[in-house]
Amino acid sequence: MIMMSSTRKPKKMGLTVSDYVRQAALNGKVVEKKFLSLGDAGRLSKSLGNFNQAILLAHVAAKRNDDPAFINQMNILISKCEDVKTELINLVKEFRDDK
Repeated sequence: MIMMSSTRKPKKMGLTVSDYVRQAALNGKVVEKKFLSLGDAGRLSKSLGNFNQAILLAHVAAKRNDDPAFINQMNILISKCEDVKTELINLVKEFRDDK
């Protein structure tokens, strides 16, 4: 019973028991291993494509319109899409660097 409960936490964190103990002994803390499933990677990729498309459409719409208020709104939309796109790219890089 003791052995079963002591292996549950490392498994739940995506670590082997030896990795868990090693991290705890050397660092005084244990960092959970991060996983990105194939489905999640596909959804992230699709989201990045959607943000690229939204940015492109906003640029095109802004160029075709003379209304300064509309152009300003499109610039705000472009800026927000680029911010979210950057966050998604950083998230993917974080998972890639974690291996």
